[in-house]
Amino acid sequence: MALGFWQEVNADRWRSKTAVVNASAADRLACIATVRVDRLTPEVVREAVESLSPYVARQAVNAVKGAVKHARSLGYEVVPATVSMPSPRPPETAQRALSVEEVQALAAQIGPLHGDVVELLAFTGLRVGELAGLEVRDYNAARSRLSVIRAVSWPRGGAVVGEPKTEAGKRTVPVIGAARSVIERRIAERPEEDRHPYAPLVLGPRRGARFNPNNWRRDAGWKAALDSLGLGRVRLHDLRHTYASLVRRSGADIYVLQKVLGHREIATTIDRYGHLYDDEIDELGASLEAALGGSHGQSVATEQ
Repeated sequence: MALGFWQEVNADRWRSKTAVVNASAADRLACIATVRVDRLTPEVVREAVESLSPYVARQAVNAVKGAVKHARSLGYEVVPATVSMPSPRPPETAQRALSVEEVQALAAQIGPLHGDVVELLAFTGLRVGELAGLEVRDYNAARSRLSVIRAVSWPRGGAVVGEPKTEAGKRTVPVIGAARSVIERRIAERPEEDRHPYAPLVLGPRRGARFNPNNWRRDAGWKAALDSLGLGRVRLHDLRHTYASLVRRSGADIYVLQKVLGHREIATTIDRYGHLYDDEIDELGASLEAALGGSHGQSVATEQ
């Protein structure tokens, strides 16, 4: 059973991003696309992906495993070890959270035409694709809320509009002062024909086009701005970590953080941001120490 067949029969039920990612993986695996599924061993798969980057290799292996599982469900004989083979793990990337002052300085350094995107990402916690997917109708000015119901991906350079990463990614996030000012200014200053409800909330350089992070980094002079401020290497995704840090500092518990970030599992939130709550453990220890100290004294007095 070829990978192309699996992709063909499943494309309709996949989210658009998944369909494109799997199509890209199938293209990269052309060397094994016609290998019979009962001969598709982990060794064959590993050899096919060894020249790919860890991230692309992970996508490719996951695509193969999906194809093999589908073949098994249709009654084909498969290699069990291939179904359960581990997917390559990309190297861990250290989190980086900027301070509010650094966010503001970076936005100012880039300038008013492009710098407000920095504030939008840092003060809403949206993924880059979610920001690109926003439309004018998603902003509720009366409640200061943004509805996140779609996301954009760029698997081969072209934009694909689909749903957020997971079902939990469909969410509502609060819009605080700085982000509210950016949104309302962007809508007010654009031509009347680009204010309709279905227009992208964050426009790209071409009229009516959606925001594209690759074009934006180039036009904004992202690396030059970081260098001039001495901030070192900062990814756009680090602005999401910045938002998580701000949410924690506001006093929100980890379940609220999970909700506004759109994580499906609380384990994901704890794994990535549990360290932000270490001070609560210290506070709990001090409180327990005080409570147990008082209780111990009372019990001793009672026994005597």
